[in-house]
Amino acid sequence: MRSLLAAVWHICVFTSACSPRSAEIEREAVIAIYEAQRAAHYQQDPGLFLAAVDSGYLSVANGAVAYRSKQDAIESVGQYLARTRFEHVRDIAPPRVELSPDGRVAWLIGEVEVRAIRTDSAGTDQPFTFRSAWLDVYEKREDGWRLASRANTQRDVTQP
Repeated sequence: MRSLLAAVWHICVFTSACSPRSAEIEREAVIAIYEAQRAAHYQQDPGLFLAAVDSGYLSVANGAVAYRSKQDAIESVGQYLARTRFEHVRDIAPPRVELSPDGRVAWLIGEVEVRAIRTDSAGTDQPFTFRSAWLDVYEKREDGWRLASRANTQRDVTQP
């Protein structure tokens, strides 16, 4: 009986990929990605914003699913950041991170209010505010968490 209990214990320990402590470490790693994306807004740094993207990811937005290559995303995010000065990117609720039981997949739900000044095509600065909510799905790789897909929605509060 004792050997059976020992065998069961070993199976549980070695098949449990994500202990409570390691799960917390992995959640913190995903939150660090989120914090880097927030900092990227203020630093106007598309590379930092997309640092967790390998070669690309699936984007679910505006009623469509599309693959976004990292290069295309860097270009469009770079244009957006270059013409925008952020006053704040404020959490409406703290980001929520959950892990799959095997610790290989994580998802983050975020919701923020953004207040900024955007320079339009005529060179005029226009204040705007919007709310954004999204779901990011990350895959654990040898070199860390990588964005696999993002679904987002945005509601303009004010527009230029």
